[in-house]
Amino acid sequence: MLFEMRRNRNNGGMLEKSSWISFPRIPVPSFEKSFQLKNKGDYKFFLEATAMGFYQCFINGQRITTDLFMPGYTSYRNRLQVQCYEVTSFLKEGKNEITFLLSEGYGAARKFGWRPYPYQKDGAALRFRLIKSGEEKERIILKSDATWDVYSSYIKDAGIYLGESEDKTAQKVYLGKAEIHRLKKNLIPQEGLPVREKEIIRPKRMFVAPNGETIVDFGQEFTGFVEITIKGERGEKIGYDYAEVLDKNGNFYRENYRQAKSYFEYTLSGKKDVFKPLFSFGCGRYIRLIKKPKSLSLSVFKGIVVYSDIKRIGFFKSQNEKINQLASNVLWSTKCNFLEIPTDCPQRDERLGWTGDIAMFVKTATYLFDVQKFLEKWLHDLFLEQKEDGYVEGICPSLRNEHSGKGTMLGNAGWGDAIYLVPLALYEAYGDREILKEALPHAKRYFEHLSSLSKTPYLLDGIKKQGLKSIFGDWLATDGPKGFYKGKTDKKLIATAFYALTAKSIAKIGEAIGWQEEKYEQDFLKIRNAYQEAFFEENGLPKGKPSYKGYKGKDTCYTQTALALTLCFGLYKDEKQRRLLAKSLADLIDKNNGLMSTGFIGTRFLLEALSQNGYSKKAFDLLFEERNPSWLFSVDHGATTIWEHWDSVDEDGNFWSTDMNSFNHYAYGSVFGWLVENAIGLKPAKAGFEEVVFSPKYDKRLGDYSFKYETPKGLLSISLKTEKNKKYYAISLPNGIKGTYIDQNGKRKRINKQDERHELEIEE
Repeated sequence: MLFEMRRNRNNGGMLEKSSWISFPRIPVPSFEKSFQLKNKGDYKFFLEATAMGFYQCFINGQRITTDLFMPGYTSYRNRLQVQCYEVTSFLKEGKNEITFLLSEGYGAARKFGWRPYPYQKDGAALRFRLIKSGEEKERIILKSDATWDVYSSYIKDAGIYLGESEDKTAQKVYLGKAEIHRLKKNLIPQEGLPVREKEIIRPKRMFVAPNGETIVDFGQEFTGFVEITIKGERGEKIGYDYAEVLDKNGNFYRENYRQAKSYFEYTLSGKKDVFKPLFSFGCGRYIRLIKKPKSLSLSVFKGIVVYSDIKRIGFFKSQNEKINQLASNVLWSTKCNFLEIPTDCPQRDERLGWTGDIAMFVKTATYLFDVQKFLEKWLHDLFLEQKEDGYVEGICPSLRNEHSGKGTMLGNAGWGDAIYLVPLALYEAYGDREILKEALPHAKRYFEHLSSLSKTPYLLDGIKKQGLKSIFGDWLATDGPKGFYKGKTDKKLIATAFYALTAKSIAKIGEAIGWQEEKYEQDFLKIRNAYQEAFFEENGLPKGKPSYKGYKGKDTCYTQTALALTLCFGLYKDEKQRRLLAKSLADLIDKNNGLMSTGFIGTRFLLEALSQNGYSKKAFDLLFEERNPSWLFSVDHGATTIWEHWDSVDEDGNFWSTDMNSFNHYAYGSVFGWLVENAIGLKPAKAGFEEVVFSPKYDKRLGDYSFKYETPKGLLSISLKTEKNKKYYAISLPNGIKGTYIDQNGKRKRINKQDERHELEIEE
C-alpha cells in the first residue's frame, strides 16, 4: 500500500543520506543486499524509493507492491515522484534479503516519441532508503550507495516500445558493485494515482490465419499484459507481438505500430511457469505467436487490463445496441489511454500526452471516471512546463531539444487551451476551486502569449512571432482532400475563436473563485467584433465557399467546424445571426449528403451546436449515421475502441495509412459527453453537481435508457421508460442535491424529492 511520504522529523529531507546508483551496461540489472534485522518488535518499516526509469523491489523473495511503472511519468526536468511503502510484513528477525530490479522506463528510454533518449541518455538510476519508525528518532536501516552488489537478472531486456524478454533458465551472474550516478532531481512525494492491474479478459479464440500465422483473439482491444501460465520443455520459447486489427484477408496487421516492436518473449524453465511483463506493456486485440512451444492451448492465456487507478463513476445502457457498443468503445479508449498521463494512443511509438486530445475529451472523461487526482497531477506538469512568455506545448510531459523550444509543438489552437479547459472541467465535475486558483495565472499568461501573436489587435491573423504555419487546424477533418491532415477551416478563424474562448474562460474562472477583472469580458467582446469583421460577410454568413467532404479549394470560413465554434463559443453578433448560422450549419450537413466533415476540434462541438440551437434531430441523425464518416461506421466494422480517423478502415477494407492510423484514440469519443448532457440532458447547474438540470432531447432511435452517475454527493440515476405508449423520465437524486426538470417545451419543474417521475412531452 502506498503511504504519504514520511519526512525525517529532524531534517525534513527526502531520501536524505541516500545516493543515486546505477549499472548502465545491461538493460535490467538486479541490485541486491543481505542485512540483519535485530529486535523487529512492534516497529514499522517504510521503504522510500524513486528512479529515473522503472523499479520493482523484492524483500525475501516477495514483491512489495502490485503497483506498476514506478515512480510514474512526470515532467522529469521539473520533478520526480517518490513512493513510500510500508514493508513491515515482508521483514523478519535475523537475515533479510532485498532486491531491486531497474529498467529504462520512460526516464532513461533509448527512444521515446521521436527522440532518442529524450530525458536521460546515461542509463537508468535508482535511489531509496529503508526506514525504521516508532522510536523517538526514525532510523535509516538501508540506503542506496556504492556497497550494493549488482547481478544480471532473468529479464534480458525491456522497453516501453520494445516489449520485454525473460529467460527462466538464465543463471545469475555477478557483475560488480553499484555505481554512483551524479543526478540532481527535484523530488516530490507521490502525487498521481498508481498504475495497477484492473481487469481480466479471457481470450475468445485461437486460430490460424490465411497466411499460416497463429493468432489469439481477446475480443476486445486493451492496454496491459498477456499473462501466460504454461509448462513445457526447458529452453522452449514463446514469443508474441500485438495487433489492433486484421487486414481484409484476415491476416495479422501491425504496420500502424510503426517502430514500436511490442514483442514479448519468454524462455521456459521446464516447470510450471507464469509469465507476464514487469516493465513494459502492450496494446491490441490480437497477439501473434511468433515462437511457440510444441504443446499449446487457449487456456494458457489471460489478458490483464492495466491503467491508472481511476474509479469508474458513469454507467450508461440503452435499447440501441450499436449506441451501447459506441459507449463501450469510448469507455475502453479511456481505460487504454489513462495510464500515468492522458495519452493520445497506447500502441504505436508515441503514447504521449497530447494536450489537444484531452482538451477535447476531458468533459466526457468526467462522466465516466473520477479523474480529478489523475488529471490534477498532469496539470501540475503542464503548469511547470509552460514557457515564461506563455507558450503551452502540444505535448506534456514535453520531449527535449527542438520539441522543448519554439517549434511545431507550440501555440496550437485547441491544444494549448488545455491549460484552462481541463481545470474548468474538473471544477464543474468536482467543485474543485483550488485547481482554478492554480490555473488562473497560467491561463492569463497564455492569453498574453496569444495576444502577442497578432498583427491586428484582437485577431490571430498573422506572422508576428511564430505565426500560424504550425497550427494543427481542425485535425483530421474530412472536408479536405483525401490524406490531408488539417482540414479546410481557415486556421486564423480557429485560432481567433479559441483566443476568444480563452478570454471568456478566464472571466469564468475569476467569477468562480471570487476574482473579478472586467478586462477579460471586454477583451472577449473586442475579439468577437474583430472575429465578425474578419470572417463574416455583412449578411451574417461566413466568408468563402462552403466546404464539404474532400473540398480541394482554399481554406475557408464556411465549414461545419467554423459554424460550430461560432455558435458554441458565443461569437455571433446577435440572435438573428445565431439562428442564421444554425440553419447554415444544418444546410451544410444536408449538402454534404447528411454527413459531418469535422475533425478533432469541430467534432467536439458539432452536435452541441445543433442540439442547443433548435436542430436536435439533425444531431441525432449524425449520432445514428452508419456511413463514413460516423461513429457507427467503426462500430459496424468491429471496433472495440475509438478510431483516430473516421476512415481508419474504409468501405473496401483498406487502411487509411500506415504512418498515423491508431485504432485507439479517444478524441472522437467526446460524443459521449454530448450524449449525457444533451440526449440524456444532465448538466451541473452548480459546480460539483450541488445542483443539476435535466433537459432531455428525446429520439425514439435511442429507445429506453438508463444512466447512473456517482456525484461527489452520492449516486444520481436517470432513466427513460416506455409504459403503455407513454414515456417517463425517472430521476433519483442523492440527498443534498437540488434539481430542475425542463421538458422539451421549456416548461420547468423543481425536483424536491429524492425520487420523482415526469411524463415527457414527445415529438414523434
